[in-house]
Amino acid sequence: MSQEESPRVIRALEKLSEHGWVPLRAMAALLGYGELRGIYQRQRGRNAIPTIKVGGQYRVYEDVVVKTLEHAPPDKREDAQMILRMYRAIQKREKHNA
Repeated sequence: MSQEESPRVIRALEKLSEHGWVPLRAMAALLGYGELRGIYQRQRGRNAIPTIKVGGQYRVYEDVVVKTLEHAPPDKREDAQMILRMYRAIQKREKHNA
């Protein structure tokens, strides 16, 4: 994960923790897509991420985010594992503060 991707990832994880879902565009940040268009190309293939359209936004819910990160491709697996650890730390912090 590069320095420029870090803030996007952290914002996405905080939103996921707060709301229980992230927009599909934030999922692109979590998966390390440099171009946001990459996530839409993935949605056309057989590895599409399950989403639910609410209004004009495609939402990816927490269970799908975790499952997708756990089954990341080998070239992105290390980053995905780090993101999962960050997410669990955010959850733990929020639980402790509640």
